[in-house]
Amino acid sequence: MTTRLENLLGAFGVAVNDSMDDAFDEACAVGDSAPAAMILIHENPDTRIEALARYLALSHSGTVRLVDRLSQAGWVARETCEDKRAVVLVLTKTGAKVAERLLEGRRKSLGKALAGLSATDRKVLERVLPQMLNNLVTSREQADHTCRYCDSGACEREGCPLPD
Repeated sequence: MTTRLENLLGAFGVAVNDSMDDAFDEACAVGDSAPAAMILIHENPDTRIEALARYLALSHSGTVRLVDRLSQAGWVARETCEDKRAVVLVLTKTGAKVAERLLEGRRKSLGKALAGLSATDRKVLERVLPQMLNNLVTSREQADHTCRYCDSGACEREGCPLPD
């Protein structure tokens, strides 16, 4: 039987996901994987299609189609790199603004979830959430996928709790 804590945690996960989805739809209504792709390219300069496919858990062809849509929207450009067989994905100026709106929507959504919590309660969450994440995310591949919406600067400042 499910405990109340498990039920609350499940409902919280759904509510956070729905809240972020709403924020993402306002900033970027180009498809389910588009917000994650935009954030990943923003946070990881010199992203290639192969890396994007791994982070998004999409096939190569599915990722190419997604990049085509983002390119048609005027948000992503393909640039050549040293490896002539590959391209680097970069955000256009408009694309960078979209990515910033996506990250801001994420911040607001998560800020709403934390509103009203005391500093002590926030410290407790910051202490227990890494363990909870590590219970679920056990490989680098899973970590890459889990972090697809992350503001990488936060983990660079504080240290990412997920596997390398």
